[in-house]
Amino acid sequence: MESKDLNIIYLKNFIKNDEKLVPSGSYFNSKSWQQSISLLKRRSLAFVIDLVFISFVNTIIHQGYGLFMQEILYPISHRGKAELISGSPLLFFGVFVFLFTSYFFYSGVVWNGKSIGKQLLKISIVSDAFFKNKSINDYSPSVESFTVRALGYTLCYLSCGMFFLFNFSSEDNRGLVEMMSGSRSVSDEWLAEEIDKRQSTGDVITIDIEQLSIQNNSLYQDVA
Repeated sequence: MESKDLNIIYLKNFIKNDEKLVPSGSYFNSKSWQQSISLLKRRSLAFVIDLVFISFVNTIIHQGYGLFMQEILYPISHRGKAELISGSPLLFFGVFVFLFTSYFFYSGVVWNGKSIGKQLLKISIVSDAFFKNKSINDYSPSVESFTVRALGYTLCYLSCGMFFLFNFSSEDNRGLVEMMSGSRSVSDEWLAEEIDKRQSTGDVITIDIEQLSIQNNSLYQDVA
């Protein structure tokens, strides 16, 4: 070995190809304030669409109940029929609440959180762990999370919409339902971009400086 070769350090001998975790940034910090408000508007409109759909189904149930009672109660007087068909307001309210909770639970578990309103407004539900940790590729919340979301929506509805104000008061427009369930609402555009980033992230080349120094000194000692 020539003496000039002793001063050469081959970088490839000290390179480690380890996949490193890219620091997680906040979606709402990386996007403009206007875009965040735009997403909040989309979420609000999506909820209105869901509420209209639930009310529509609830009306069909009531009409079907009325027709059913008319068919099986034909011997009863008209006054008696009217009282039975009108039913108890508490019963009808209970039916609506059950339908309301079931709709959000079903759309969460079966449609992965993509209710009719969210499908139309291009909104997705992701787990908070996926949002914060760039090494996680599965963004779907758990069944337990969707169950809590459904119950949270019902709680917000029973509060006459007061709990929905958390969406407007929190710094990142995160609502009480999302805080309770460990999930977040994001746009489909952001989710597609984020998944593409994580799939295309290459290995990060790192060099152990301390190990480089030790092996370099050992090289000179062997030559000497």
